Amino acid sequence: MQERLISPAVYELLNSRGANTPLERLEVIQEACGAHQLSPSDCGNTRRWREY
Repeated sequence: MQERLISPAVYELLNSRGANTPLERLEVIQEACGAHQLSPSDCGNTRRWREY
């Protein structure tokens, strides 16, 4: 977060869900984006990742 790679909202979400590994983080973010719990700017990268 200090390097502004993730937003405060994403940081809080990941901490609240205990997502520590890259896979856990991706899954939590994808679920939150699917449920419209994060802003479109926070979901931008995960949309591209799902295409691959």
